[in-house]
Amino acid sequence: MAAAATAEIIRPLRRVEYDRLAKLGAFEDERIELLDGEMVTMSPIGTRHDAAVQELNELLVLALHGRATVRCKSSFAAPGIASLRTLGPPSTSATKTSGTT
Repeated sequence: MAAAATAEIIRPLRRVEYDRLAKLGAFEDERIELLDGEMVTMSPIGTRHDAAVQELNELLVLALHGRATVRCKSSFAAPGIASLRTLGPPSTSATKTSGTT
């Protein structure tokens, strides 16, 4: 009787595993990210990417005005954009100091 062919099962990498490997320096010279459990080489960041992030930032600020705060980091430093749900009016506690005045 011939041995049945067995298909290899590929298990996705868990985020905690990826983070642990990154902390150990496994990806120091690589620009990679974890997408759906797969490590994917990141595209280089350039002026086209930066322009697209800036345009998206402007659109999100207009679309979410009064409902969320949009924060955008320079894509040359670290790519990213986030919209944060507004919880209420801005707090004045950030401008107050604790202790004696």
